[in-house]
Amino acid sequence: MESIEVLPKNFIKEYLIKQIREIIDEDHPYLAFALIASGIEFLGKCLNTAQLTWDYNNKSGDDIGCAIDELMPHYRHLNLKDELRNGMLHMMKPKSRLSLAYANHSYIGEHLKPHPHNPNQIVLEVISFHNDFRSACEEIIHRIDNGQFNSNDKIFKPFITHES
Repeated sequence: MESIEVLPKNFIKEYLIKQIREIIDEDHPYLAFALIASGIEFLGKCLNTAQLTWDYNNKSGDDIGCAIDELMPHYRHLNLKDELRNGMLHMMKPKSRLSLAYANHSYIGEHLKPHPHNPNQIVLEVISFHNDFRSACEEIIHRIDNGQFNSNDKIFKPFITHES
């Protein structure tokens, strides 16, 4: 058995972009929302160059907020940390302000608009949400490839190690 170190760039490509999309395409969109929410926090950790290692304790809201502000600003009006991330990762359901939808449902085109039957909720449609998340991931990859991180930043250090 061999240990394989996965750098953040490869983690983003393989897990956040490719595998989350596979989960959606295999008709498991509900689980994809939790993974995207956690992935947004990871992107914020990538941007947080003040922290030199991956294993630091920081308020998740700081990392999510940074990722939203820099990479997904059209989501600023939602409190994704509380409404989506905390809801999905702590109790496997979004908080009451969000409604989750899949593209096969009648909510297509309603992404980030009030729910047609409950104006107090905003609709997050998984395909559009993942497309926006994928664009944020690609922006991090672009910044890595174009030297926008210092060579000492944790972005160039292994994120995970696993056995093959």
